[in-house]
Amino acid sequence: MPPYSEQADIDLHRATFTGLFGLLRVCGMTDVGFQCGLDLGGGFGTAAPFLQMVCKRIYVADIVDYNAYEDGRLMQLLIERYKRNGVPFDAARVEFHRTDAQNLIYRDALFDLVYSVNALEHIPDPELAWLEIARVTRPGGVVALQFDPIWTSPHGHHLWHLNLDPWDHLLLNEDEMVTKIRGHGGSEADVGVFAAAMNRKPYRTHRDLMEQIGNTYFSRFHLDWWDRRPEQEPASAHPNFGRAIARGYAADDLVVRGFNFAGVRAG
Repeated sequence: MPPYSEQADIDLHRATFTGLFGLLRVCGMTDVGFQCGLDLGGGFGTAAPFLQMVCKRIYVADIVDYNAYEDGRLMQLLIERYKRNGVPFDAARVEFHRTDAQNLIYRDALFDLVYSVNALEHIPDPELAWLEIARVTRPGGVVALQFDPIWTSPHGHHLWHLNLDPWDHLLLNEDEMVTKIRGHGGSEADVGVFAAAMNRKPYRTHRDLMEQIGNTYFSRFHLDWWDRRPEQEPASAHPNFGRAIARGYAADDLVVRGFNFAGVRAG
């Protein structure tokens, strides 16, 4: 696994933001001039400086209190991080809140932008989270959301650094998988990620839910996913792909890694 690069991390979040807002433009949806935005599952606030380009005020919401991890110095560390890397960042326009995506602390129709990256594959009940997203987005407001990898994809356990075989987590039982994680040098934290960090929802569950939410709560929406075919997924050449098919998994369950959603909240 390559060493951590602060600049590469910033570039990744910038590229994700740029891609999602490019999708809004392609779909003819508003992508600038937001007043109050929510970064749902926003963690350490790594998307905040980019969201500030389109939104006056940002609330970064997560079930984990990341400020506590940094001994109450999270905002100061972010200021230093972005200054070090030449990224404009206005700390006065950002607030961090600890809240559960399945039961948000915010009033109805507060936000005209809800943004979320790599959160919906973790939230235990994504339907509750989607209902909350719809509730706190004002009529005419925009939702821009992306998440990957989902559980049934080759490395849906999120333990890429251990070089496990693709789809091991679908083929091994819990004890066997824990043994393999440890055998590949995994820590107890890695075991905990496997045991509890993912909601373990397959492609079809996410797709059907987002189509239902889109049709019910949005005046228009765009939903897409990748990869779409086994030949687009390099890991499909691995014997585990055939073994998972034999276990009853459908090919699209195994090859879809992630989703994009862009929508305008209905009035």
